[in-house]
Amino acid sequence: MHDKPAVRLARDLYREHNRAIDFIMEHRENDREILTKLVEERMRRTARRLGLSPMATAGGYVRFLPSAWDTPANCRGDSWSQWGDSAYVLGEIDLWTEPPSLYIVTDGASKAWTERLWQLGRREKYPLMSERA
Repeated sequence: MHDKPAVRLARDLYREHNRAIDFIMEHRENDREILTKLVEERMRRTARRLGLSPMATAGGYVRFLPSAWDTPANCRGDSWSQWGDSAYVLGEIDLWTEPPSLYIVTDGASKAWTERLWQLGRREKYPLMSERA
């Protein structure tokens, strides 16, 4: 059962401050943003041990480079540069999927690089996609 005085108080506060309360609710962190920050922090703390170079994250996507891919040739890519660091080929944890998914993402890479990734994926029997699901 609701506490009637508390409900009345909440309604009175909302009536007087609805614009501020709506603004706060619209801009509060959601679960995906919180999870993104947690995964990003964990990746940054363990990156050296895992052989990863963390990259910029954005709204449910945590990006990284395996250290072996952190080369001048790969890092010339700029497809994701609006979020900071970029590369032609990178790893991405997608927190929008249920459960979260791990992708190797390529954009703007040479045909030889892209074809090599497809060959590796086929040989290892990983699910292959031409676009994000």
